[in-house]
Amino acid sequence: MCERSAIRRACATVRRGFIYQWSNYRAFSDLAEDGLTTWPAAYLAMAPTLSGCARGYRNFCRKYVKQPKPVKGPGWGSKLLPAGLGPARKPNTRTRRQAPRTPTPGQYEIFTELLQGNVLQGKVPGTFPISPATSETWPALRPPGVFEWHCCFDGSPSCGKAEAMRRNRRARPPVQAPSAFAGFRFPPDVILLAVRWYLRYGLSYRDLEELLAERGIDVDHVTLFRWVQRFTPLLIDAARPCRHAVGPRWFVDETYVKVNGVWRYVYRAVDQHGQVIDVFVSTHRDIASARRFFTTALAAHRAPAEVITDRAPALANVIEELIPAAFHNTGQYENNRCEADHGRLKARLRPMRGLKTERTASVVIQGHAFIQNLRRGHYELGVETAPVFRLATAFDELQLAI
Repeated sequence: MCERSAIRRACATVRRGFIYQWSNYRAFSDLAEDGLTTWPAAYLAMAPTLSGCARGYRNFCRKYVKQPKPVKGPGWGSKLLPAGLGPARKPNTRTRRQAPRTPTPGQYEIFTELLQGNVLQGKVPGTFPISPATSETWPALRPPGVFEWHCCFDGSPSCGKAEAMRRNRRARPPVQAPSAFAGFRFPPDVILLAVRWYLRYGLSYRDLEELLAERGIDVDHVTLFRWVQRFTPLLIDAARPCRHAVGPRWFVDETYVKVNGVWRYVYRAVDQHGQVIDVFVSTHRDIASARRFFTTALAAHRAPAEVITDRAPALANVIEELIPAAFHNTGQYENNRCEADHGRLKARLRPMRGLKTERTASVVIQGHAFIQNLRRGHYELGVETAPVFRLATAFDELQLAI
């Protein structure tokens, strides 16, 4: 370590000499064999040959470049003084835009005293003769850090060509959210038509593929499955603001569907007007599943005044826990409305070859409930058309929302 430090010190002492390979006086090859040049001992210790010493010294000079000292900026009060009074400032050549610094209260007081003493009259742009009336109201008119801007053309405070330039500035176009149909080969009309037919009628994906092929649309049944799984939740979310409020009487019941060959429970709730409130696919029929179903339904709708169910203990416990003020009706034949509504769901699932996963089953069952509410007029969509064309008109209106 000491020998290396000595070499560095020796290199620093002879750095301004003529030992560079391309010297201003002579070439290094000439100086190496002239017999007149005296080399420092530390320089000769860098390598066995003079060429190696020169190469090592060049690397040293390239690595240890002398850094220029930073230029000291002006004082804290020179920003408020004109160019002739403060110290000379070096022009800023950096391209990065700096944020303006707000003057401190002390700077503002000094600036106010200079203006009141007429020291800077005519020297600072934007100043005006101080009168006794304006000198008293100056702190109220000019709060600290707020100064008046002047036009670069006519010197006016807030008029002239500066206003014209500000008005002629090009406005940025509003940023629009990308459409949900971006990236799909088929137009949105074809996609929504396929989704609507699948959720409305008792068709399988291959039946829907055949119907579209007869109309000149060649699309695979797997693509139809992906369209239904992709756009059904988007349609439900887009139509949620147009949905009618549910009634105060809830009819809650559960039914069974097969998912991948295993029976699953489907919790469904319907109000007295026939509107499907919510659906939930669950693996078990217990208190946890019933609590999750009621929690999701109560988060989207107001609490009911009466809940009609069967005598299932899980439903009774959850209703007493989450809706203690509601009347729990478990009378015989009282829940026939919800049990009869299960038939529409079973009729839709019958032509299918079966549901494979709980996620896809939940999407299809929720989409069927959405179509059922649309047809029954529980949305403010397609209200100006005939009931026969209500569903098609509602999908055309939802196309603009997604």
